[in-house]
Parts: sequence; C-alpha cells; structure tokens
Amino acid sequence: MRKVMVLLSVIVAVVATVPVATAHAVRDQPARYADRPDVDAPGTDAPDRDFPDVLDRRGTPNAAEVPDPAQINVFADLGSWHGYGLPGVGDSTDYGAFTGPMYIAQEEPWYLSRAFSRIELTDHETGRRIDLAADHSPEVHAYPAMLAQTYRVDGLVLTLELRFVTSRGALVRARVTDVGDTARTLDVSWTGALLRPGEASAHSAVSLSATTTGVRVDFAKVRDTPGFLTSGTERFDAIHDDPVSTTVHGDSYVTSRRTPLRIAPHTDASLGWVESYTFTETERAEESAALHDALARPDQAVWRSRARWDGYFARALRGVAPPYRRLAVKAIETLVGNWRGAAGQLHYAGVTPSITFRDFAAAYWPWDSFKEAVGVATFAPDLAESVIRAELEHQISADSPT
Repeated sequence: MRKVMVLLSVIVAVVATVPVATAHAVRDQPARYADRPDVDAPGTDAPDRDFPDVLDRRGTPNAAEVPDPAQINVFADLGSWHGYGLPGVGDSTDYGAFTGPMYIAQEEPWYLSRAFSRIELTDHETGRRIDLAADHSPEVHAYPAMLAQTYRVDGLVLTLELRFVTSRGALVRARVTDVGDTARTLDVSWTGALLRPGEASAHSAVSLSATTTGVRVDFAKVRDTPGFLTSGTERFDAIHDDPVSTTVHGDSYVTSRRTPLRIAPHTDASLGWVESYTFTETERAEESAALHDALARPDQAVWRSRARWDGYFARALRGVAPPYRRLAVKAIETLVGNWRGAAGQLHYAGVTPSITFRDFAAAYWPWDSFKEAVGVATFAPDLAESVIRAELEHQISADSPT
C-alpha cells in the first residue's frame, strides 16, 4: 500500500514532463487543459463534470469499524477530517444520501452512519412518498470536486451535490425540478441513524441530539480504546438553511422542513445544508461564519470550489498528453483526499499516506511527506510548503523527552 501511495505522490510531477501528443482530447479529458497562454487562470467552464469516476467512491458501511483496507474510498477535500461515499449500483436503500461519513477519531477512521442525511420527498396532497428506487438508472457519479446524484421519478428530477467548502465542512445542495405540467407541493425530510463502535467505551461515546437548525452528534471523552481517541469536545453537525424541526428516537432522527416546498411547472426549487466535523469549540467558532456564508451564498461557495479545482488542473495538466491526463487526475484526487488540515498538535496542514488504510489515515509520516510535498507542489504549492513546515515543526531536539 505504501509503495502505491509513494508512486501516486510523485506521478503528477512525472507526467508533467510527458510531451504533448496530438491536439485532439480523448473522452473525459477536456482540451482546455492543453498548453495555452492563460493556463494558470481558472477557466470559465467549470471542471465539475470533467473526469467522472476516476476513483470509485461507491459503497455503504454496515458497521462503525473501518476494515483494513477500507472498502470505500471516501471523498474528502480541503483538509477535512471526514469524507463521504456514494450509494452503490442497485443499493436503493441509500438513494438520496451520501454514504457515511467516515470520520477520523484522532488516531483512526470510523463510520458515523450508513448514510447520515437521507433526503425524503412526500407528496403533500396525497401523503405518498416519492420512491427514488423507481428510477432504475440513476446518475450517481464522483467528480474530482464533488459527489453528485440525479434521480428522475414521478414527474420530478432530484439532483444532489456535495462539495467541501471549508477544512471541516461540506455543503450539500438539493435541487428539485418539476418537469410536469402541474404544480407540486412536497413535504421534505431527512433521516439517518448512528453506527456505534463495538468497543465498550467507544460504543457509548456517540450521542445524537436535536438542534434548532438540524441535528448533531456529540462525542464523549475516550482514551482507553485503541484507534478511537476523543477529547470530549468533538462534534458532528448538520445545519439546514430553512427552518426545520428534528425528532430523535434513540440512535435515529428525522428532520422535517417546517413548510412544504411548492414548485411551479417547469421550474425548480433548491434546498441546502452543511455538515461539519470539528474537534473543538474553537474550531466550531472559526468555522461558523464560513459555513453560514456558504448556506447564504451557495453559488459563490460553488464558484470558489470550481475555481480551485480548475486551478489544480490548469497547473498539473500543463503539457500532459491527453492519454495521460486521467492518470494525472487520479494522482491529484488521491493526494487531495489524503490532505488533512491543521488539528491538535499538528499546527500545519499535511498529507497522510492513505485515508483508505486504517493505520495511515491520521498521521504525517516523514518519509512519505517529502514525496507528497513534491507531488502537490505541482498544483498546490501552498500545501506543499505546509507539508514541509509540519515536518520541521516536529524535529527531535536536545531537550526532546524521547
């Protein structure tokens, strides 16, 4: 596994030396990333739909424990300490949700839920639930900058998109389009349930509670369970932009939009919420403004995400021949997915060896970090600098206790 990660960490730098081939671009490898004078500027075309499913993000956890190696290659971005998957083909139980999330309990990753926030639509007039499983060919894709799902059922089109907008939080946008000739009135709710770790202390550490804006999970202090370490200040929050009410029953909850969603024929309506995993109250205070801004101005948050990823591609794919671009994107996605933001005694952002391997998901390894810095320097030089600073911060000195 480590050999694979080392290879991926340097592949971006290597492929940048490959000469440009013929001018045409192969499928899923847009020509706009070929050499051009303005290559360093974010493109006007969003990269959101480029390079679909380079990494397989599909899968649903059935237990809190993450197997080694993990069966789900979760989507994480911007240094987040949690990540999400997509429902697998035919896994209709979790249609309308992003699976997980996986979260890192300081030392190792765990799954919080099968799918923590599953949206449900119900016809307000008849009380009949809109069955997403009735769409036998939903569009479920992982793109470099986001996860996306589209369902077409009962005269409606439901589109879900998840993007990370801060180092601790993801923005989820749902758009419901009425493609029929009759106005629709829909009740909207979200459901989810916890997965509890099997170890005694960790099993009782997670607790679910309602908030005025959604739902949250608190973590009690645990220091005696290998791999599950918490300080008692960690929290996972789901915060909605519309007025909601939440009911908790043990390890499961239902959050309901207080007013029905009314959609005129051939128009759409949008819903938004953010989900964050933070370690301390200080982090939550620092994140609050950015997350609420993303809810208030989602288009700007999406634009920033697009511009950032377009910048990654413009820099990393400069001069890369079309047949090799998808491989380069795989390297970029892998490195960004292993990016962890500063937390605890890690005062600088860094890159962990592998979020899909339990022992390598939460720590910076010196012999890997220098290679990872080389890889990300091509497209994210500020992160490369932070990786090196993180290593230099933790050097053995004359007064080191060990």
